[in-house]
Amino acid sequence: MNDLIASNKRRTLFLMFGFVLVLVLVGLAVGTLMGNGVSGTIIALVISSVMAITSYWKSDKIALAVSRAVPADVNEYRRLHNLVEGLCIAGGLPKPQVYIIHDDAPNAFATGRNPKNAAIAITTGLLNQMNRVELEGVVAHELSHIKNYDILVSTLAVTLVGSIA
Repeated sequence: MNDLIASNKRRTLFLMFGFVLVLVLVGLAVGTLMGNGVSGTIIALVISSVMAITSYWKSDKIALAVSRAVPADVNEYRRLHNLVEGLCIAGGLPKPQVYIIHDDAPNAFATGRNPKNAAIAITTGLLNQMNRVELEGVVAHELSHIKNYDILVSTLAVTLVGSIA
């Protein structure tokens, strides 16, 4: 388990440095074509560094905003909060923030940079279609992504690719 977590942390570093390197090379190429390779490289280095740092710290908020997730009201979604809390206690994880996406499609995802700064988002379609045992399986799956730091790699990849696009 610890090897998997360490591997995911290494992948995150490689992803961020690779992103910066690719954009610096693009900046060098564009700068060279425009007649001043040094300034294009410096501009690309600054922009890509800011984007990589912002993606690391804010990628979870970006993913939640893009999917139009809203915090799950504790009173309205008591069953969901209890389920998440119980699974977190069993798995030795801090309880992530719980979000709801108002969509009929059954879906769920986890996001964040580490277990202390994680969030889980679940669609209303999933809540309406699944019984407690099925929902518990989906939430446990998402919590496993949080525990193994899978969320950091995938959230950064999506955010960085989106920023390039």
